[in-house]
Amino acid sequence: MIGKRTAVLLMAGCCWMASGCATPAPGPLSEPVATACEAEGRTATGGEPYHGLIQYRAKDAKVAITNPEFVTAGDAMIAAGTKVIGVFLGGEARAYPLFILSNHQIVNDKVGGIPVSASW
Repeated sequence: MIGKRTAVLLMAGCCWMASGCATPAPGPLSEPVATACEAEGRTATGGEPYHGLIQYRAKDAKVAITNPEFVTAGDAMIAAGTKVIGVFLGGEARAYPLFILSNHQIVNDKVGGIPVSASW
């Protein structure tokens, strides 16, 4: 005899498999198999696929750095191992730390008189 909870779980599993959207588990040598939902143009959960762009953040939510300030390498207080985007042009060098670019995404600068954009 099975309990009430087990019977409900079994029924839910059988209904899901009978819906035609169950994906067979491919073996190590088997070819990928399209599910019935994919063959009908639906997603694996039975919905309509959406292939447009999804904007997850408001436009210009991260403000670009347009007038960066720098210190000399000897005065920089950055921990060892900090990752940077480095640029050397026209005899000038710049280092843009990634932890700053992660919050701003882009920096617009002039290095050696040449306009540069660094993005992360």
